[in-house]
Amino acid sequence: MNDFQNSCFTIAVLFVFIDMTNAQHRLRGVVVSELGEPLAYATISIKNSSVGTISNLDGKFTFSIPAMHVDDTLIISMLGYESLALKISNLDISQNLKLSLKEKIFELEEVTISVKGRTGEEILKEAFKKQKENSPQSDYMLELFVRELFYFNDSCYAVVESAAELFGEKFPKPGFDIYLDQIRHAIDRQPELPTSMTDYNPFRDFRGMIGSKGRILKPCGNCDYEIEKYTYIDNQPVVVISLPYKLKGANPSYFRYVIRLDNYAILKVEFETNVSFGNAFVHHHDSITSSLVSLKRVIEYNGLDGHYYLKSYRQQAKREYRTNNDSLKYETRHNFLVLANSAQTQKVGEMKAKKANANLMDYQSTLFSQSKDNNPVFWDNYNLVERTPAEDRLYNSLSKNQ
Repeated sequence: MNDFQNSCFTIAVLFVFIDMTNAQHRLRGVVVSELGEPLAYATISIKNSSVGTISNLDGKFTFSIPAMHVDDTLIISMLGYESLALKISNLDISQNLKLSLKEKIFELEEVTISVKGRTGEEILKEAFKKQKENSPQSDYMLELFVRELFYFNDSCYAVVESAAELFGEKFPKPGFDIYLDQIRHAIDRQPELPTSMTDYNPFRDFRGMIGSKGRILKPCGNCDYEIEKYTYIDNQPVVVISLPYKLKGANPSYFRYVIRLDNYAILKVEFETNVSFGNAFVHHHDSITSSLVSLKRVIEYNGLDGHYYLKSYRQQAKREYRTNNDSLKYETRHNFLVLANSAQTQKVGEMKAKKANANLMDYQSTLFSQSKDNNPVFWDNYNLVERTPAEDRLYNSLSKNQ
């Protein structure tokens, strides 16, 4: 078993322990509903800090807590549920944590006077007016964990994980730079595709959406704004607004926004389409036609000192390859996840000045081709998203390249 396999095995084990060498609490556990159902993408964080992670599709998580926070409070939160607060020093670290969240029923009196009577369109437009005061007011740095999974039909044939740092500018400047610190990857035999999904760097889309404050965020002129519901996130009342709409030459899609009621901060944005975008996303290669048939993007933001920074970005894309007689030959899927596991706003310029230009991300090259360090010890205490057992089995079925 090589170093990469050892690190994969470590990630798959579900228990709680303290890594005394690095003086950190290493928490492992699962977030569930009152009925015991796993809650995917729940937030696990430290109160009044930017340090945190999210649960995986099975509700499981791994969380390394820096020594400076071992006497602080752990917060577990999710849209529609009452947040759970636990004193870290009181946790039984000899046991696997099972954290149960209770559904929170919305009370109509929570709707502020300023929101009552407003349409979904009016609320969303107010959120954009408030964007300046809710956005970062100083330059900042985000520590990122990145994972890409590549599937050919139902088989995972490649994975890449990286640790990076994003240096962003205060509002309204949309730009940022990403520096890659660590990359580890595994790839099996490359499928013979007309164009490979591993030849594409998804950070180009990420940069376009996050860097421009979300190109998908702007309200559209031909959308039907619908208030889906009022609910809670992190015990704060929020409104969920959906915008079904139809692109020219495409089938219906939708946007969904989660907006705080007290300050109109946008906490979450979803975009999804389940059918082909038409000619713009169809490519012809000899006797094979490939088309994008589904795409979903989810952006979440986290509040820190009254301003909001990226918490996570998830993208799922599916492409079909068909013959001239329209028979399905094969399909590919690409899952892309970015977790901002901490944020800093102090001495950002100094930190950026110390970064080596050689580590600056090349958006025209894939993560596979950008060779960087892979130190297994580094990953032991880095906050990432727990792999599901299915993902872990797929990882270990691949040949490991480092």
